[in-house]
Amino acid sequence: MPAQTAPRGTLDFPGTAPLPEPLPEENVHVEQRLLGIRELSNQAIGSIDDLLQHTV
Repeated sequence: MPAQTAPRGTLDFPGTAPLPEPLPEENVHVEQRLLGIRELSNQAIGSIDDLLQHTV
């Protein structure tokens, strides 16, 4: 078997159904969660920035 060949059982077979699109409610939940993560990240970056300024 050539090295470029995918391992057995990992190939996509023709005729398999694609994954369904997420529901709009799921998109809203995901977007809200990502905005929350962004806010936490910004707060953490601000705290780290403050610490660095006080230690310099």
